[in-house]
This record gives sequence, structure tokens and C-alpha cells, in this order.
Amino acid sequence: MKKFVLVALLVVALATCSAFATEQQRTKSITVNPLGWLFAAYNAEFNFSVTPCLSIPISVMHWSLDSDSGENEWDLNMNAIGFGLKYYFAKKAVEGWYLGAVLSFNNVSVELKREDWLTSEILTGKSNSTAVSYGALIGLQSIWDSGFTLDFGLGIRSVNIPSMEVEATGAGITQTEEYDGESFTMPIIKLAIGYAF
Repeated sequence: MKKFVLVALLVVALATCSAFATEQQRTKSITVNPLGWLFAAYNAEFNFSVTPCLSIPISVMHWSLDSDSGENEWDLNMNAIGFGLKYYFAKKAVEGWYLGAVLSFNNVSVELKREDWLTSEILTGKSNSTAVSYGALIGLQSIWDSGFTLDFGLGIRSVNIPSMEVEATGAGITQTEEYDGESFTMPIIKLAIGYAF
């Protein structure tokens, strides 16, 4: 009886794998999100299937943000590498409706420029830190016969930029400023285009 169950499971597994191979020829995709460019966030994602219903996306991102808080001018840069998991409801990874989770590790650098009120000298300083962000989204990835890919998704992401102490120097003057950091939840609006193969 055990041998029969084992053989039956093996036959089902082989049938599922062969059906997957004939129905789904494309198991990888590379996409970019031009919508993020409007917010100075540049990214690319490589997505590959590990089973008929699961894929692992790996992404890289660069994001810049400038802020002027009176006498201080802060320049924030974030470089991130992200990993995720996507579950495809139609079991045709990397195509169709999916539910995804994302986790990214972010290197955050803050550069301070300020004018010393006494000497009018421009003081500059820089500090680095590491932050983790995570989120979830639901989306649809469509693949044309040519391989052109459109990936649309909506979700939410939690971002925590830690506080950092920046030592600003210039013309023999040194001042220490505290960047308060930010914790916020932001929407994920994904509209990515690319190629599947």
C-alpha cells in the first residue's frame, strides 16, 4: 500500500511538472517601475519562479529626497536591495493575479548643509545608517506573446528611517545636528513594464 501511494504521488508530481512546462514557458521577468521616477525613486526587479505558484522577486532601488527646514538643508539618499515572495493564484508563476510580500534592506545617507549664523560659513556633514522596510501588495502581471510584461499592483509599505547625528564642519567650525528620522507608512503603487522569458 505504501508503494502504491508513493508511486501515485510521483505520477501526480510529474504530471503537474509537465503540465507546468507546456503551459508556462516564461518563468522569469525583468521590470522597471517608471511611475517611481516621478518621485525620484529608480528601481528594477528580477522575478523568477521556484514552483508553479511561487516566485521570488529581487529588486534594487535608489531614492533621493531633499528638504529645507529653515537654516538647515537636508539631502536624503536611500539605496536598497529587496527580496520578496509572490503567490500566483492561477499557478502560472510569473503570470496572473498574485499576492506578494516584500522586505528590503536600505542604506540611508543624510547630508547636511547649513549656514553658520555668526560667520556665514557653509558647514557640511554626512551620516549613514541602515533601515529595514516591509510591506504587502496584490497585483496582476500580464505577459504578451512577444514577452512584453506589464505588472500592476497596489499595497502598503512601512518605512522607518532612523535618527542620525550629523557633524557639520567648515572653516574650522564644527557643529552637531540631529536628524530626527522618520517613520511612515506609504502606499505601494506598482506600474512596472519589462520583459519575460
